[in-house]
Amino acid sequence: LTILFFLFFVWYPESITTLVVFAILLSVVQSFFILAVHASIPEIIQEEKVAAANSILQIIHSLLMIVGPVAGAVAYSSLGMKAVIVLNGASFILGGVAMVCLKFKPMKERPSKPSAYWSELRESFTYLKTQPVLKFLLWMLVSINFLFVPMMVLVIPYINYQVLEVS
Repeated sequence: LTILFFLFFVWYPESITTLVVFAILLSVVQSFFILAVHASIPEIIQEEKVAAANSILQIIHSLLMIVGPVAGAVAYSSLGMKAVIVLNGASFILGGVAMVCLKFKPMKERPSKPSAYWSELRESFTYLKTQPVLKFLLWMLVSINFLFVPMMVLVIPYINYQVLEVS
């Protein structure tokens, strides 16, 4: 995805649409990835260390949310956008290689049948339909994640640097 974005950026560097689409796609992929990482923690480490591992992951995530934009701004101002995109792509590839190297414990029990998953998912949606406050909050979170976050992370800095020419 990042390599494809780099190619689009090289061909259409002024396209805000490319930035927004990339941010949305990356958010979707990262959301699934974060869910998978959190679900796999009990299969990777000892049971008594699961809470500590979850805490450490939350701390790392919080630090990245604070330090990441600052580091990105410094990298952008010193290296340029193309170099930042290449570094971003390389970090994703290295992260993927690191994830492939994880060793999971063998499963002790077989997972429940797929029909159980679908019935539980159906039950969850049925419950959400009966809870208007939860439904409203869920739609607000979805709206924020798909609209506000990409704008704050990509569109507004792009407008500041490229359109308004803020240093």
